[in-house]
Amino acid sequence: MQMHLLRPGKIGKLQLKNRVFMAPMGTTSEEDGSFSDRSIAYYEERAKGGFGLIITGANQCTLEYENKACNVIGSIRSVAQASFLARCVHQYDSKLCIQITPGLGRMQLPFGAEVSPFAASEVESFWFPGLMCKPLDKDQIANLVKTMGKAAGQAKFAGADAVEIHGYGGYLIDQFCSQLWNKRTDEYGGSLENRMRFALEIVASVREAVGPDFPILYKFTPYHGVEGGREVPEGLEMAKMLEAAGVDALHVDQGCYEAWYKAIPTVYQKAPTMAWLAAEVKKVVSIPVMAVGKLDDPNLAEKVLADGAADYIGLGHGALTDPYWVAKVHSGEAYDIVPCIGCNECLNAGFKGAHYQCAVNPRCYAEMYFPVTKTADKKRLLVLGGGPAGMQAAVTAAERGHEVELWEKSARLGGALWAAGGPDFKYDVRRYAEYMTGKVYRSGVTVKTMKDASADEIARGNWDKVILATGARHAKPPIPGLDGPNVKMANDVLTSKSTFGDRVVVIGGGLVGAETAAHCAERAQKVTVVEALPEILMTVDHCRNNEQALEQLLKDSEIEFITDARVSNIDPTGLTYTKDGAEHRLDADTIILAAGYTSNNELAHQLDGRVDVSVIGDAKVADSILTATHQGFHLARVL
Repeated sequence: MQMHLLRPGKIGKLQLKNRVFMAPMGTTSEEDGSFSDRSIAYYEERAKGGFGLIITGANQCTLEYENKACNVIGSIRSVAQASFLARCVHQYDSKLCIQITPGLGRMQLPFGAEVSPFAASEVESFWFPGLMCKPLDKDQIANLVKTMGKAAGQAKFAGADAVEIHGYGGYLIDQFCSQLWNKRTDEYGGSLENRMRFALEIVASVREAVGPDFPILYKFTPYHGVEGGREVPEGLEMAKMLEAAGVDALHVDQGCYEAWYKAIPTVYQKAPTMAWLAAEVKKVVSIPVMAVGKLDDPNLAEKVLADGAADYIGLGHGALTDPYWVAKVHSGEAYDIVPCIGCNECLNAGFKGAHYQCAVNPRCYAEMYFPVTKTADKKRLLVLGGGPAGMQAAVTAAERGHEVELWEKSARLGGALWAAGGPDFKYDVRRYAEYMTGKVYRSGVTVKTMKDASADEIARGNWDKVILATGARHAKPPIPGLDGPNVKMANDVLTSKSTFGDRVVVIGGGLVGAETAAHCAERAQKVTVVEALPEILMTVDHCRNNEQALEQLLKDSEIEFITDARVSNIDPTGLTYTKDGAEHRLDADTIILAAGYTSNNELAHQLDGRVDVSVIGDAKVADSILTATHQGFHLARVL
């Protein structure tokens, strides 16, 4: 019996080869807003990987009221590039849906600091608290409605198979629909019918432009998950109204920027995150319902469809980590799917103005720039260390045809990934550790565990290249009593090598310290974090949604944080610290150190001049999974 994921389906009169779509995510564009060649190659890779439907990120229909924030459809070149995108997608029997938007409203960056963004009402700008938005007048609303129809017509002309209306997540259309951001007193405000007027006028305009048989998808948010935001009953009424207006499918989302982690999930949330909401919508409509939200586990995705919670499942970040997700499910190789770790490095890069990237797929959004080719000069390579950097280097080098041997001093591969994925709320990282361990063995790499190395032994091996990926160890500040039996290292606690008691004090309020504290709070009676900086997590470079999710986790864990404080002494029953010139006491049965890391790079100095050696990952500088993985990949790619 064919699994639900691979069964063909229809949206309106559009035939789809399977039930899996690539969910819309923003990409960088050309100067005029056209799809760039880079983004076309990125979408094409996912079509090649088997996705039945590719939904692009948002395309603004006009720049009359907002700056360019994403793609823009309207210019001759934008239509030409969209047409080429359609050709690239269609050659793999995948279908293309172009998402169109009238704008971001209060979510936009204003033209200048003194200029109010246009929005549904005079409400506060999200990014600039205190800056009030300027309400769109009726002529401007009518113009946006008309221009949305024009944009849909241009998408159809370019060869797209469907359009999706960008009506979700607290953006402009959703602002009109929500009481939280719509304070109007005219026919566009007040009752739900009035608040939905702008959205339904857009649906009518789009339908007029594309004709009766062209599919219109509508992405909307039935539940915001914030105080004053939309609750599910109103969201279900919206679903009924949208179906009655002639929408062909409903793409269900949740959250908004005030609770961004609910809209774009993170490592800290259990999967699935939105299938429950899609199931509620499916109860009240007869058109197809599309679900998203941490569905990159094929077993989970299949269950969502089998249980009737949705008709289609979408992968956003899961499509970034592995563009061949569908093809691997189809070929029975689901074990080889690269899992998403929920780090949101992809989103973080975009908000910094950089090209998007993925921590666990270095080729993401760089498909045309970073090919992995077979080598014409086969080398014997030794990789020292089986953490994320070493494993990625070994896998990539083996893929290129090099002879690779990997030495790991512990009993298993994975390195620091096991500590990073130790807490129950970091399961996504643990899953990646398991995946990469299997990938190394499947790649034909010779693996030797429980294998430590000396410089002399390495030098005698006559290796063409040695890659040092020996990770890092806990930094140990000069605190009296730090070597006591009640002091544990965070990594040991996170991997259950060390136990902890009922009263725990964590030294260090960075990412490792905060997550260790939350992990201990699941069982300990009292957890306190002592941090030398003025605030916790000050050195952490996280995307805002990850910050929000972690902040909520720490709040729910009822952890005490003491900042601007320095530990001065540790004894068998607790510690003393100094804050504001005064000394204070904390009783504890377990002290956990999470005060940073020091690179294990001693071998590099011992091997200097004796072998060709490169240092990568935490052995170079203690950093992120992204840095380690990308360094391993690129070193092996260009050997």
